[in-house]
Amino acid sequence: MVASIRDNTKGKGVIEAILFASPSPVSIEKLKSISDMRKREVEACLEELSEEYRGRAFTLIKVNSGYQLVTRPEYEGFVERVREKRVMKLSPQALETLAIILKRGPITRAKIEELRGLDSSHTLSVLLEWGLVGVVGKDGMAYLYEITPHFYEYFKIEKS
Repeated sequence: MVASIRDNTKGKGVIEAILFASPSPVSIEKLKSISDMRKREVEACLEELSEEYRGRAFTLIKVNSGYQLVTRPEYEGFVERVREKRVMKLSPQALETLAIILKRGPITRAKIEELRGLDSSHTLSVLLEWGLVGVVGKDGMAYLYEITPHFYEYFKIEKS
């Protein structure tokens, strides 16, 4: 049974629980909808939680118009020791390809290869597999590649 949230302590707990359970950033609208709170109540809770997390091993960040709980950079090495997942290590070729797609996308593989002067098929397949780029359409017979929301989450940057 979901109770109506009127006291801020309970509201912060609800917002914190949602953010803790979500593997990706959660928008204010979604937080508002799930918690049955008003926008300004959600924003007040986010501000207070952010303040409370100062000095903790984790923090609240804004990514892609959403909010997410993340480990502070100085503790990431310890957290990685616990995780049993493949760590994404990006080669210089992958970083160069990402930079091109970020700046020029949506863009075809042929245009990427023209700019890089190298075959990019393997690099693109790796970036697609990791979800950092995606196919957003076609230009004739060629696929158009674009940066995905996961890219912004992974690099913890705001989409401009």
